[in-house]
Amino acid sequence: MSTAHDISIDRSTLLVLDFDGVICDSINECFVSSSVAYHELYKKGGLVMLPVAAISAFTVHRPFVRRGEDYLFIQEIIEKGITIRNQESFDRYCGHEGEEKKSLFKALFYQARTALLEDEREYWMGLNPVFSHMQGPLRSAIRSPGFYILSTKREDFIRDICMHWGLSPRPGCVIDSGKERKLSIVSSLLDGLKMKRAVFIDDQIDHLRENEDGRIRPCLASWGYIQKTWLASGFRVIAKQEIAGICASLDPGDA
Repeated sequence: MSTAHDISIDRSTLLVLDFDGVICDSINECFVSSSVAYHELYKKGGLVMLPVAAISAFTVHRPFVRRGEDYLFIQEIIEKGITIRNQESFDRYCGHEGEEKKSLFKALFYQARTALLEDEREYWMGLNPVFSHMQGPLRSAIRSPGFYILSTKREDFIRDICMHWGLSPRPGCVIDSGKERKLSIVSSLLDGLKMKRAVFIDDQIDHLRENEDGRIRPCLASWGYIQKTWLASGFRVIAKQEIAGICASLDPGDA
């Protein structure tokens, strides 16, 4: 069993976690919101009963997602019956569609998500559970001055989900990465806060690649929406049973 002995956390260390796939098991919400966005808002049709195979296909393609618009591209890929086997093929398909379509898909995805949150709040929240093994560790870490959430998901959605599940992020600790590379944001955090190092945990391997900052330890969450081949990619893999000890090492702050 893996241990966290090689992960150094002290008062000069930041712990930076991705949200979807690391903290929140959002696969069902992303499927529902993107289904509404694609079939109702984009295709201008009624949302018919989707077959079980659709959620299975959606789950298979989930590891390729980097940003919100990608979920609608998955819906389109499923509808067209296109075979996508790797990140390169997925990126090529999305890139071929052009920036205008990407912007439209992003806007429609957030339009559908916002409408669901406003009209069916309890239902929507229920689609966004915090992973069971993350609930305890987060309660001790989320108020720490060294803890940050870094996600492509909008900050207001993250805060709403956290509050629903009894978690209270301190002001400023939830960061929407936008189009900026996550590793660049972590570097800027280290500079601005004058901290010595950071442990950054994500479940999308491309967010961990090409790290040029020796102060950052990029790690792959073993429980997220990953492909099994990523576990042998050379990145430090964090097992479920390790995260409690890692979070407990943080300065508790005003928790």
